[in-house]
Amino acid sequence: MLPDNIGIHMNIRFTHRHLVNNKITSHKMRNAIKFFANLLMDKSVYDELHIDIEFVTGMLKSRGHEGESYCEDWENDSKYRWFTINIDPSISRKNILLTLAHEMVHVKQYAVGELQETASSNITKWNGKKIDDDVIDYWDLPWEIDAHGREKGLYSRYVKNEKTEGKAKSNRKSPKQPSVQTARC
Repeated sequence: MLPDNIGIHMNIRFTHRHLVNNKITSHKMRNAIKFFANLLMDKSVYDELHIDIEFVTGMLKSRGHEGESYCEDWENDSKYRWFTINIDPSISRKNILLTLAHEMVHVKQYAVGELQETASSNITKWNGKKIDDDVIDYWDLPWEIDAHGREKGLYSRYVKNEKTEGKAKSNRKSPKQPSVQTARC
């Protein structure tokens, strides 16, 4: 649960502002992004982020994965702050949230400087070390090990938080109205 005194000011923009195949609203997605950001990064980092969420139909079939993230300002070596997260809307609500959690780990990796793009399309820097991602299997890339290792825990914590907040809302009682008694004559 996000503490009431934390204001998350990151800029989040959606290409579709309606329900995504009736699975999840942009409001729920925004809450999940903020929840994951709060768990992964310091406020000073996530306050400066600009995240575009795009729902790309057919991505799983055409690209072989449910989601992807990339930084828009990768040429700026000191601070990555502009990101796009693509998610295939045909997947289940659970998988949308798992994919979002996974991609938010990558956003964190870029934002804090763990993961850096280079001018070479196949060379990526991980904690300052150059890695040729054409040579290393996807499942052995350190940034993917990190993201896959965190996605289920982030998702579970978000779902637990949703349930807790839902119970709290349903337990809130509206103020009692004074009873009005009518006298019969």
